[in-house]
Amino acid sequence: FVVGHLAEETPRATAAMKAAGIRALSFTAPAMESDAEFIGWLSPALRSARRVGRSVMVYGCHTQRRMALAGVLGATHASLTA
Repeated sequence: FVVGHLAEETPRATAAMKAAGIRALSFTAPAMESDAEFIGWLSPALRSARRVGRSVMVYGCHTQRRMALAGVLGATHASLTA
């Protein structure tokens, strides 16, 4: 099971991962002030990532609430940053 990690999720980087045959994709959540901003960033990032593989991991969520939001929006895994 091969997982690709993106330091920054962009459509171009996601397409490159898909071409490489990656089965899952992970990326790091940027620091954001509000949950609304987090959702605005995460929703399109997850849509792009789902085109690559079935599993999507979001590293560095800054609150448990954001981890839960990532799950509701479609991430299969999330990690908490203290």
